[in-house]
Amino acid sequence: MTDLAADVLGVGGGPAATRAALAAARAVAASRPVTGAGGAGLRPTGRPAAPGGHRAAVELVQREVHPYDRNCLRRGDRPAASLRDLHAARAELRSGLHGAGTDVVKARQAAAMTS
Repeated sequence: MTDLAADVLGVGGGPAATRAALAAARAVAASRPVTGAGGAGLRPTGRPAAPGGHRAAVELVQREVHPYDRNCLRRGDRPAASLRDLHAARAELRSGLHGAGTDVVKARQAAAMTS
């Protein structure tokens, strides 16, 4: 093991210490539940929406974040209304947004904008 690897793992003391540290790390990792990284754009939880839904999602985000009066003058209920709309959009996207081929990446990016 290189000195850099030992520093990253936080171990020293030779191969036995390295093996012990790696075994402990594997045990911790094995005890964690495995879950998907996210569903929007990959695994819709409801009925899949029409292809190209990522475009509508991007347009919605732009309508909520581009207007000067909503986001540059952050006061009162203006940001709260935009947040409410974006959170509602996130739930809808998780339910139906999907993509195929290169549209998967576009769908994931659009969903991330609403988070």
